Amino acid sequence: MSAFSRPPPRLVDAGLPTYGRFTAAPRDVNLLDARLGRLPRALRSVRLKRWQAVQIVSEQLFLHVALFDARWLSMLQVRLFDRVRARQVAHERILRPGAFRVPTALDDSVAAYRDRRSKLTFENHVADGRIDVTFDVPARRDVAALAGTLTIDTRPATHHVACMPLSNGGAMYAHKGMFPVSGTLRFGAHAISLDASEALALLDQQLGTYPYVMEWDWATAAARGTAGEPLGFNLTRNQGSDPERYNECCVFQGERVAALPPVQFTRERRGGAEQWRIRDREGRVALSFVPQVAHGVPVDAWLVESRYDGPLGTFTGYLAPEGHPRIEVNDWFGMAERFWLRC
Repeated sequence: MSAFSRPPPRLVDAGLPTYGRFTAAPRDVNLLDARLGRLPRALRSVRLKRWQAVQIVSEQLFLHVALFDARWLSMLQVRLFDRVRARQVAHERILRPGAFRVPTALDDSVAAYRDRRSKLTFENHVADGRIDVTFDVPARRDVAALAGTLTIDTRPATHHVACMPLSNGGAMYAHKGMFPVSGTLRFGAHAISLDASEALALLDQQLGTYPYVMEWDWATAAARGTAGEPLGFNLTRNQGSDPERYNECCVFQGERVAALPPVQFTRERRGGAEQWRIRDREGRVALSFVPQVAHGVPVDAWLVESRYDGPLGTFTGYLAPEGHPRIEVNDWFGMAERFWLRC
């Protein structure tokens, strides 16, 4: 595995990306400057897919908000699971291509979509130590309204930034992190206040010149340890061409982040119930995921086809990053994805 290093001033220099894991984002995330065969920049721009998302975990709830821009497919997601009442409220919309643009960097930038039916905004000010998230989605049919105003404190050094080569000769860039979050949420007749001493935000920003058919497995969760310390992880099996050296798997502990090796996902059914297993070859990652809240968003629109499975549930097992104490994972609540997109 590649070690963490300081970020380069520019992610791409003379057409070549700087691959590796970084402690922060480069000042210039110029991924479109990276070569992709003989494609000119305009066509590379067409291939560049990008998204920004945040998962919020507390004892009361799990919240997922995202803006996903695959150029020919755009999606808005605002999804909340009330852990106390065992109730899910999900608003997801397939939008026209170009409905919004997700920025390449998380400093002095905005990712936003707004119309009469939905509003979701990420105001990114990572250099100043915060990301502000606001959303407001009215009720529809039997789905309750959802609204919120959140402030994510990005000052802790729990940023995991990675750049990786893809199997099609392209490159992908990912900015992950785990941070305290505060704010207020409203869903239906209920209101919840989030306190930064308890609630945790998992950041997920990504962009890449992915293949025409892109796919991945992904899992993330967070919890408070016995002494109240924040704990979390990000585990992905993607289309990287050299995952042993370059991957985005990591664990967060307090104000530290540690690298993990590449992982594989397997799924099996026992007595009608599905269980996911996440393992590496070194014995450093051994997790089981039990889905509790099923969720899928199928799309079939001629040139564009998507198969999305994103259940919520609990993780159990352990994580053993090299050079760090082993972390026991005992029923951490989180999210997993199995995703396939032709776009």
